[in-house]
Amino acid sequence: MSIKFIGADFEPTKMHIYDVKTKGKHPVHLIDGGSYITEDDRDFGTDDMGWFWLNQREYDYYKSQCREIVIE
Repeated sequence: MSIKFIGADFEPTKMHIYDVKTKGKHPVHLIDGGSYITEDDRDFGTDDMGWFWLNQREYDYYKSQCREIVIE
C-alpha cells in the first residue's frame, strides 16, 4: 500500500528538530524511519517517529523543500 503526502526529505544538517517538551513554534511529523518530515497528522504505522517542533528559520527551509511524496 502506498501513502501520498506533502512533505520534504528530512535533512538533519539543515533542520534541527526539538522534542515536544520544548514547545517550539511549528509542529512537524517525522515519518518513514526519519527519512521524511511533514505536517500531515495521519498515523504512518511502525515507521512513524512522532511529533517534533521546528523553529521559524528551519520551518521556512522545510516549507521551501515541500513536495508531493509517495512511499510504498
